[in-house]
Amino acid sequence: MTTYLSSRRKQQQQLDEKEDGKILIVLDDVYCKEDLYWFQFDMPADDSKKDEEDTEKGTKKIYCDILTTTKLRSLTSSSRTIVTHLLSEKESLSLLMTEASLSRDHVASTSDEAKDIVRKCAYHPLAVRSVGRWMGLKYETAGVVNSVEEIHQDVYKCMQSVASYEKDVNELSQQQRIQRIRQGVKKNEEEKAPNLIYAIMNHSLSPALDGKSTNLIKFCFAAFVTVFCKTTSPSSSRSCFSLIPIPTETAYEFFQKIVETEERLLSEGERAEDSFFQSSHRKDAIMLITEALAELGVFHIINQYNVQEDDTVKEEAFIQINHDIQIEYGDYLSMPQPSSNSFSSVWKKLINNDSEKKWNNTYVSSFYSLKQQCSWNDANPDGSHVYALSHMPTHMLRAKRIKECCTLLRNEFFIRGRIYSMGFQEAVDQHVSDVEALYEEMLNATVQLDLDEPNDVMQDSYEKLADAIKRGKKLHDLSNGVDFDESDHSSAAATTHENRRCTGLLAGTLFHRLAYSLAQKNNWAPAIGLYRSSENLISSELGEETEIVASILYSMGWIFFEMDDYEKSASALKDCLYILNALRTDAYAKTATKSFPLTQIQFRQELYKAKALAKLGEVMAIMSEYDSAIEYYEKSFDILKKEPNRNRMEMSMVLHGKGLAYYWKNGEKEDLEQAMKCFEQSLRFKQVILGFSDIGLASTYEQMGNVMVEMGETSAAVPLYDEALRIIKQVELPTQEQETDIMTMQGALCCINGYYDKGISLYSKITNIMKRKMGYQEEKVACIFNLMAKAYEKIEEHRKACKMYEECLKLRKSAVGSDHLKVASTLYDMALMFHKRGKPTRALACLEESRRIRIDRLGSSVPVAETLQQLGNISKFAAQYGAAINFYEGALAMRKELHGESHESVADVLQEMGDLMDDLGEFENAMNKFEECLNLRKRRLGEKHEDVASILNAMGLTLLSKEEYERSMSFFEEALTIRIDVFGVEHSLVGDTYDIMGCIEKTREKLDKALVFLTKAFQIREQIGEILKASDTLEIIGEIHQEQCNLKEEVECCKDILWMRRKVLGNTHGKVADALILLGTARYGMSLYDSAIEDYIEALEICRDVYGHSDERVASVQRNIGIMQYRAGNLTEAKHHLDDFVKIRRVNKTKEAADYVNILSMIGNIHRINGDEIQAKAAWSEALEILLGLAEEYPELAQTLHTLLETQITVAGKISVGLRGEEIHEENEEEY
Repeated sequence: MTTYLSSRRKQQQQLDEKEDGKILIVLDDVYCKEDLYWFQFDMPADDSKKDEEDTEKGTKKIYCDILTTTKLRSLTSSSRTIVTHLLSEKESLSLLMTEASLSRDHVASTSDEAKDIVRKCAYHPLAVRSVGRWMGLKYETAGVVNSVEEIHQDVYKCMQSVASYEKDVNELSQQQRIQRIRQGVKKNEEEKAPNLIYAIMNHSLSPALDGKSTNLIKFCFAAFVTVFCKTTSPSSSRSCFSLIPIPTETAYEFFQKIVETEERLLSEGERAEDSFFQSSHRKDAIMLITEALAELGVFHIINQYNVQEDDTVKEEAFIQINHDIQIEYGDYLSMPQPSSNSFSSVWKKLINNDSEKKWNNTYVSSFYSLKQQCSWNDANPDGSHVYALSHMPTHMLRAKRIKECCTLLRNEFFIRGRIYSMGFQEAVDQHVSDVEALYEEMLNATVQLDLDEPNDVMQDSYEKLADAIKRGKKLHDLSNGVDFDESDHSSAAATTHENRRCTGLLAGTLFHRLAYSLAQKNNWAPAIGLYRSSENLISSELGEETEIVASILYSMGWIFFEMDDYEKSASALKDCLYILNALRTDAYAKTATKSFPLTQIQFRQELYKAKALAKLGEVMAIMSEYDSAIEYYEKSFDILKKEPNRNRMEMSMVLHGKGLAYYWKNGEKEDLEQAMKCFEQSLRFKQVILGFSDIGLASTYEQMGNVMVEMGETSAAVPLYDEALRIIKQVELPTQEQETDIMTMQGALCCINGYYDKGISLYSKITNIMKRKMGYQEEKVACIFNLMAKAYEKIEEHRKACKMYEECLKLRKSAVGSDHLKVASTLYDMALMFHKRGKPTRALACLEESRRIRIDRLGSSVPVAETLQQLGNISKFAAQYGAAINFYEGALAMRKELHGESHESVADVLQEMGDLMDDLGEFENAMNKFEECLNLRKRRLGEKHEDVASILNAMGLTLLSKEEYERSMSFFEEALTIRIDVFGVEHSLVGDTYDIMGCIEKTREKLDKALVFLTKAFQIREQIGEILKASDTLEIIGEIHQEQCNLKEEVECCKDILWMRRKVLGNTHGKVADALILLGTARYGMSLYDSAIEDYIEALEICRDVYGHSDERVASVQRNIGIMQYRAGNLTEAKHHLDDFVKIRRVNKTKEAADYVNILSMIGNIHRINGDEIQAKAAWSEALEILLGLAEEYPELAQTLHTLLETQITVAGKISVGLRGEEIHEENEEEY
């Protein structure tokens, strides 16, 4: 492209140097140059004042008027249309006679019939010409002048058929109407012309045979147009038309094959011996088709003379259709027709929805039949061969011969033949276009193809094409022949043939083209290899410090970024910036012209630099070098804002990237506020350019929502997510990425509204889509796993949350490396989950790794201080108190270094250290730390602040640990007053304070007062929707009722607890099992044994599902069921559950305690009652042996067991302990 622009500048400079500045350019041959680059030529501005000023100064310029003519309508879409007048009657008659091969003053020209013919043709040149040719053909076949009268009659019939044509139009779709009626025709008398032309062509292409119209010519014409003139892209439904000349040899063979294929339908009703379709006549018939179409002015025969390599001249004939209205008529013929129109039933059988596929397949077969012995890289290819080299893959794709096309595009001889025929530039452009079309076909195939993957096919094809380019480069460099394959011709011929040589600069440009195509399809590794080759070749030709080398380096940086190789990406982008900074704009001054002024060159160079800086900022952000990223974004923005009107879109993208860097940085409030500011500015720029509903706005709204969530303002995030969803849902056919964006935001909204299960389900679907359809984009999938982990965390599914964090960590390490700050962040979150699961060792290991990464990357910083503080918290939980103190001291020192002595974060560490002292029983030291924290917060925040209440609450808990209940209550009361002032009565923290105060009064046995506080706590928690907390408070209220012997109230409380927990957690949660146990115990207290046992059995099933069959919690439930069954007299059931309890304890090797002795004693009693003295004695002996170490604590039970063992009496006093610790005395076995 750079080479082309340089040549354009040179050409423009030469034009500017011409004295008169006038030139007329006529481009009537662009019909066969579809890939021309078109640029807007300088046109004079309509400014009379400027003209006057130029005239006064003597500098008035004479501008160049340029007329461009073309037969290719697609090139004129942005040009002015020059409206010409219709022919006069005299001109029309003259044209009619001339096209009929008669003299202009022929007697027929004065006839009334002739005049009526041109009048019915609306004096339209094409209509008159078509009728003239038709008349000439009739004159030649009839040999008499009365063909004018016959034509007059036929034209009259045509006029009558126009009415039926109009009727047919109403039955077609809009697209079919457009194809039937040429666009741009005005609604006046002229609008009849296309309809009339269609009618004329319909009659003229259906000659009568034995008095019956035939379809052969019309059918062949429709097939010809569909195959050779219609250029529908395989990946698009849009049609356009081509006027490329087609070799007559290709057309003859195609017509013959298609007639053979449809012979039965075409010859329907013809049984004569001299039938037009008999094989002996077929070849002549095919020749007549072409000649008839030429005589009728539809086909134009072109003769070309080509000089061969042996200096001989070869003549070849080509067919070209003269007018695009004729092509459109052929396209109309190829459409399946409505049942009510005038087409024959035979025609309707010939044409169907598969016609295009079938006819292209016929062409492919006809070519291979014609050229069986030819090699693709033949030295002297004929016209048919050249056409196939250019267009065969397209025809194969339209024929759905995907496998053959795949093979052909990887055939090295085909590739060489293309290059020899078309030249390197055109051949590579065509080959890339074909491979990309094949890629799309393979990707969108609805049936299973037994082929390689699309990316592998593309890579293999381009490798062979690259080898051919290297070969051409080698031929260019060598003055003499080199060793080549025998399939090639002499090296001398190879080096002299222009199309077989490739300069280094051209080779570099072509490698760039291939690399770009590969990169567009995410074929990263081979793209990088070709970009490197391109860079080396272009650098060797033009030097390293050139604009095109910079652009290659930018592309390489972009690809390395997509490959997650951020170090190489940053290196390539920095090299790109070095070149752009080194380029001197005065080097372009000599080539600057009116079309390419120096200011335009400078602007482009600065724009390239801004884009490179922005991309480098993105790379730095991914590498968690957030400060560097922000710096690069700011430099890019400074360049772009010099011309804000031209760079609004680029400025919005830079602001968006800068916002992401702030968002990812530290999570500090200041950074999040900066992120929000950047996103808001980006949004405003986008709205100016794109409006308020463009898809480009959705990502910004989504990120703004993410920031609000991170800041804890979830209610503000909802409308932002909603707006993003509204915009994306307007897209009729969203991409996979857009669909996953929709689901991500829907998941976030579900979680915001508390529907975590639904949110998790959506996130799970996203990961599956990304794996199956979008390629496993590791960082994006990691983000989704992170969201799933946080959702599980909200519903206290900590084990599943840990699993999601582990998946996220694995992907992030793979995507961005083990020392990335996002890895450190995931490790930090995992540590908190392991801590909540009661696994401090794993939690500490995660935090240690997170601390190492953060210290290496950030040094003394807020994230490092947070990690040290959390290490202290978990070390304290793990009873590693020495380590906890060290971590807290490190966090405190870093907080003071970062924020000063009086910062709130210093107070936070002091509070944690106070809690640690409390755990160690060093209550005075704890109170000292709390006092220091309290004074600091009161100075900074005032007396009435929530954080002041928090430290007062902590001080109350420490005094509670010291059993100083009066002082403790005073701190809680002060905390309660502040919290009510700050939050109001209906707040979670107010409920928490009432709850702890109620517990203190319960401990002090002031049960009525305790009920007052606890009832308030329950009411607040229920009112604000904290159902689980409300159930916990209700559990304590139930205990008070039990202590007050209000057993019915206790049972009702337990029922409410069970209902609440089931409502929130479902039927299979551990806390639901706890509620069932509470209810069963309460019913047991009322001697409702059957109901109590049912509750416990249901709890047992839940515990087994949640915790496993060998968990201690399962053993506890088994024990209590056994005791209840024992008390109810169900000895068999009792023994079954008690045996299971013993089995679990033995499997787990649990430390033996009094409850174990009690159960063994009970099992012995059951054996004794059942008459099994031996088993009874064994159980009692084991119980006694365990109890020896516990005799001081349970002397009465020990003495009873000892007596039983010594006397072995029949009627014994047996002592057991019930669910609530009460003694059970059984006097004799008859009671059982």
